[in-house]
Amino acid sequence: MEVFVNKIPYQFSQVELKLSFLLSELQLLQKRGIAVALNNRVIPRSEWTATTVSESSHVTIVTASQGG
Repeated sequence: MEVFVNKIPYQFSQVELKLSFLLSELQLLQKRGIAVALNNRVIPRSEWTATTVSESSHVTIVTASQGG
């Protein structure tokens, strides 16, 4: 299965891919200060384990940063 994360294609062997697994594989699941959108819809952290990612889905991950 091919999924695009921040416009970069990633291959996964799972037929059913959960968003939490994808983030775990990218070593981002435990990271604080990130927001995740699936096909332009923001997914709350509480829904990551229940959200299924389909073939050719687009996942956008944004990291909060300090600045001023």
